[in-house]
Amino acid sequence: ELAARSVDVLRAGIEAWCRGDALAVHDVVRSDGEVDRLRTRMLLRARDTEGPVDDLVTLTLVGRYLERLADHGVALARHATFAETGDRIAIDG
Repeated sequence: ELAARSVDVLRAGIEAWCRGDALAVHDVVRSDGEVDRLRTRMLLRARDTEGPVDDLVTLTLVGRYLERLADHGVALARHATFAETGDRIAIDG
């Protein structure tokens, strides 16, 4: 689910840029928040799971990479807003 949501956020950012959609940033940011919650939930579950430390480290890194993928979607949507309006959108978080 985390991977699918991360790709969705990236895709939404790309689409916002390609369409010149200055308003898409708000939906993209909201979706990115869900990615962040999924990653947190995954890490909390992993913390309580017994197993090799290497597996936990790998899982943590994969989660971080997927989160960063979604963050790039947000950046693209922010750039689309700036390109269309000249306004920079501040994102809390």
